[in-house]
Amino acid sequence: MTELGDLYARTSGGGPWAWDQARGAFLRRLTADVHRPGFELVIAESTELSGCAYGFPVRGDGPWWQGLDGHLPGSLLRAAASGRLFVISAILVPPQVRRENQDRPWNLARRLRSGSVQ
Repeated sequence: MTELGDLYARTSGGGPWAWDQARGAFLRRLTADVHRPGFELVIAESTELSGCAYGFPVRGDGPWWQGLDGHLPGSLLRAAASGRLFVISAILVPPQVRRENQDRPWNLARRLRSGSVQ
């Protein structure tokens, strides 16, 4: 998990002075999310970890929806109620990837979102 924390720190913005705090907060959220039923993680790497995405399915009830009442389309709530809604909780890629070539099929963030990194 240390490598994922380092990746988050490098991709979250800010400078090295903010990385320790960002890394710690991310790792606490990730540790909680890992225990959710259906949790999935996709990692992209070449010679080092270069990106990741993770998420989990959500149902139509439970604490995940608190504060969102009246702000979501009915179709989304119906998908959640039927168990067909998967939430991508995080996509971690370098900032330039988020800005450049977003519409290209080979864009890393796009591929992580679709789960097609190989």
